[in-house]
Amino acid sequence: MAVPFLVSFALAYVLFKDETQTEAVQNQDAEAETAVPEIKGRFEIEAPVPGKVVALSEVLDATFAEGLLGNGIAVEPSEGKVYAPFDGTAETVFETLHALGLKADNGVTVLIHVGLETVGLGGAPFKAHIKQGEHFKKGQLLLEFDMDQIKAAGLPTITPVIVTNEDEVGDVAIEDGKIVIGA
Repeated sequence: MAVPFLVSFALAYVLFKDETQTEAVQNQDAEAETAVPEIKGRFEIEAPVPGKVVALSEVLDATFAEGLLGNGIAVEPSEGKVYAPFDGTAETVFETLHALGLKADNGVTVLIHVGLETVGLGGAPFKAHIKQGEHFKKGQLLLEFDMDQIKAAGLPTITPVIVTNEDEVGDVAIEDGKIVIGA
């Protein structure tokens, strides 16, 4: 009689979940996901890639040129390096390293997409200097890419830089080659 009692007790102990505790954790997760970023004053994002800043409309890809992913700028790179445009966290480091999803400490999210159709290169011309989930400081080297290798594949190196959560942070403007949010 003692064996079934002990087995039942052990199973109940291992499998039992306190519903109120589980609910509290789920509510905290939901609040964190739905927290609206707070932009205080003016927030400027400079081009994260050295080169000539051009209008997003000049990108030969309708998804970027028509602003379907958001407003931003594009850069014709003069050097194969991507630097952090602000203090933040690497939310997404794509497996093929062709793009980064960054989140500023104030909640602004940005997509940096190196070249067009570069996902098809399988990561060959790219070298990451950051991992997904890592925090970084403005100016830190995040990614390197071989411009010659991208061009040899017949692909443009133009690099769109897009604010992906404009609906949460407010209007995004482009001033003097910078992305500007707020006053």
